[in-house]
Amino acid sequence: MLCDDLRDKSSSLDHPAGSRPHRLGANASTASIAFIAKKASRSANASVGTRAPILVEATANARWSLDFVHDQLASGRRFRILNIVDDVTRECLAAIPDTSISGRRVAANSGR
Repeated sequence: MLCDDLRDKSSSLDHPAGSRPHRLGANASTASIAFIAKKASRSANASVGTRAPILVEATANARWSLDFVHDQLASGRRFRILNIVDDVTRECLAAIPDTSISGRRVAANSGR
């Protein structure tokens, strides 16, 4: 088949990184392979300018971080632990284990 022929030809040719093989020609008898460089894609949310750190008060309970940790028991049952950590003191304010933690429960426990 044509696909197999192109795959065989492209694997045997040395092509530069960042390029893809393309078939040129109207039919299988006149087909040749050319390596066309891919266009550099620009990220939709590319940063513009310089970044500055977010200024936060260096006091306890000014900012918290939420983190989910998940694991699996020997029986195969999965569970999650929601950790709430104070960013300044690095103290774990809460560790909530459960098999399913809803968004309402996260909101309720983060307000403590």
